[in-house]
Amino acid sequence: MEQHAHAPVWDYTCGDRLVEADLPVLDAMCAGLAHDPPAGVIPDAVLDRLLAQRERVPHLRRHLPDTRDEIVRQWATLPTLSRDDLVHSTPAFVLDDADLDRMVIYATSGTTGHPILIPTPPIGAAAYHLLLDRALGLWGVEIP
Repeated sequence: MEQHAHAPVWDYTCGDRLVEADLPVLDAMCAGLAHDPPAGVIPDAVLDRLLAQRERVPHLRRHLPDTRDEIVRQWATLPTLSRDDLVHSTPAFVLDDADLDRMVIYATSGTTGHPILIPTPPIGAAAYHLLLDRALGLWGVEIP
């Protein structure tokens, strides 16, 4: 994307805050993105991550069932998020034990044009790159 003559200017590069311990997590995320789950199946990795984060994220503690079976059973009726949720209760989405010295804060305007600030650990910002790679890969575009 950065090298193509007709590409938009790419002004968002992140990765300088990653540490060695983040790399296996990113590798696992990348491997998980390589396989599409069957329709209607919640991947085990998603359930594992939700349960692991539930006790560390205030919003998840309030809105996510506390067992794997209940999450699966209620999946279709779990409340979704809106941009307003992030604007009005940003701290509720930050890990209780987040390393604030490593936190990345970025502005995103989404589709509304109204920028909001999103705090995320460096691994979250790096995972965004993995999702871009996956989306492009679905169209046969590979970035070296």
